[in-house]
Amino acid sequence: MVRVIDGSSEAYLYPADYFEPLLIKGGARPANRQVTIHPDEITKGILHAEALAARKSISALLREWIDERLDLPAGTD
Repeated sequence: MVRVIDGSSEAYLYPADYFEPLLIKGGARPANRQVTIHPDEITKGILHAEALAARKSISALLREWIDERLDLPAGTD
């Protein structure tokens, strides 16, 4: 299990297989970069509900959204 603590210090437990390492182009190690978002309570609730319905973490849903919507160069995933 992986413990994720949000900005309000609320902790959530997720199965470790919900997460994937982020690889930098040409690199073999996980990146040491982070992106932090602070959604309002309504958006947070919607994300949580969507994640539960999809049996994924909120992080996985956001990564999918980024992959689907941004025109990223090849090899950045």
